[in-house]
Amino acid sequence: MFFLKANRIKYPCETDVPSYIFGFYFLVISSFIISLGFLVYGVRLYLMHRLAREWEENHGQRRREITKVLLCTLIFSLCFISRGLVFLWWPVFKTKLDPSLFMALAYYVPELVPSIIEFFLFRATKKKEEKASKFIADLYQQEEAILKDEANIMDTFHGGDDPVAEHTYLLK
Repeated sequence: MFFLKANRIKYPCETDVPSYIFGFYFLVISSFIISLGFLVYGVRLYLMHRLAREWEENHGQRRREITKVLLCTLIFSLCFISRGLVFLWWPVFKTKLDPSLFMALAYYVPELVPSIIEFFLFRATKKKEEKASKFIADLYQQEEAILKDEANIMDTFHGGDDPVAEHTYLLK
């Protein structure tokens, strides 16, 4: 969306290419719309949680999950707002940002921060799923061990597979 020439950023106000100006303002508007979408999602989630809290008896874990989602939506929307504000810096203040600062605030921070947060969220979710599946597998193994022990005990008391010995044991 911008041209780098000799470490100099060309802002849309300095060029007369209509597609460049359209792309610039499209990026600003889309950043604000995406940010607004994250904010609306976060507010709706918060309100739904506040209304549902009255009917839930045990909601500690759910509260932590919703708080995590709310913080993520807030951070995501702040990243998109910052991107839009950086792109509006030249038209509003008529001063140029340092090219490295412009790149960092317009591209690196708004892209890397949400990506890193999503990486950690997916990693935590995967660990929870692995722990839950291991718990279920352990339950099956314990059940099989109990059934084997019961079968061994029954074989010991009844004398194995001899039906006559089993019948005489039951009659005693």
